[in-house]
Amino acid sequence: MFLPSGTDGRRTANGLRVDPLGRLWVTDSTTGVAVYDTATGARLAHFEVADGAPPTSSTT
Repeated sequence: MFLPSGTDGRRTANGLRVDPLGRLWVTDSTTGVAVYDTATGARLAHFEVADGAPPTSSTT
């Protein structure tokens, strides 16, 4: 699975992990965490984290 920089607002990938359900978790130091389906490449969720604020989430 490959997504070019800027896809879904993501510019960097500081950390990657695939969980037991086959979801790819991508941390981005500028926009938060995105979760993708490794079979389809579809974004399943995005979590934004602001400095000092609790995390918020959105699903797509």
